[in-house]
Amino acid sequence: MPPVLLEAALNLVFPPLCRSCERVLPGDPREILCSSCQSRLCLVPDPRCERCGAPSGDGNLNTPNKNRFHQPAKCPTVSLHFESARSAVEYAPPFRELIHQFKFRGSERVQPILIEWFLKGAARDFRENDFDCVVPVPLHWWRRFQREFNQAEVLGTALAEEWSVPLLTKALRRRRATVAQSKLPGKWREKNITKAFGPGKESVAGRRVLLVDDVMTTGATLSECAGVLMKAGAESVKAYTLARRF
Repeated sequence: MPPVLLEAALNLVFPPLCRSCERVLPGDPREILCSSCQSRLCLVPDPRCERCGAPSGDGNLNTPNKNRFHQPAKCPTVSLHFESARSAVEYAPPFRELIHQFKFRGSERVQPILIEWFLKGAARDFRENDFDCVVPVPLHWWRRFQREFNQAEVLGTALAEEWSVPLLTKALRRRRATVAQSKLPGKWREKNITKAFGPGKESVAGRRVLLVDDVMTTGATLSECAGVLMKAGAESVKAYTLARRF
């Protein structure tokens, strides 16, 4: 049977499903999202907190005498070692399911759309000449062995290539394994990650660093990494993630 006919037959028996809501996809089987889920794809809306990037709810910033910065409730209350943080999208459907499939199942089909939105957010929030290098948050060697890749490194590689700047995968090292931050309440996340990272073999001295990861919640992991980079001589560290959990 010709490959085209075989594919058509398989689609009839096993119809492709939306990767988010799991509805049957009636159109092009190469699509991964239904039209409803596609309509929900968007960047984190403005206005946003200048410190952490969460929506600030200031409304119309052109209103006379309107305070141009309002720290939202979701802004971390702890001190942060990075200069500021931004995220491309909200960690909510349909992105939540796509990130989960990418991160924990190694799905290559969802990777292009996540990289696309990661680059869209970066184009909105930064200029490529603002940074001298991109540094991904490292995984512990055992977790990387289990997954066979580091999701932050995949995202960072795409951005470094887009900007033509170095990707420093060895500027940070993971000193010890930690409990997954998503499994801990907020008050324990900072303690869980304390001293979990150290400086690596690649120098960041005098460099303006963009630290990247897949998801930001409290900012504890990013802050810990940024502190290590600043102590290693970085001129500045800003943080950027694909998604933000609000």
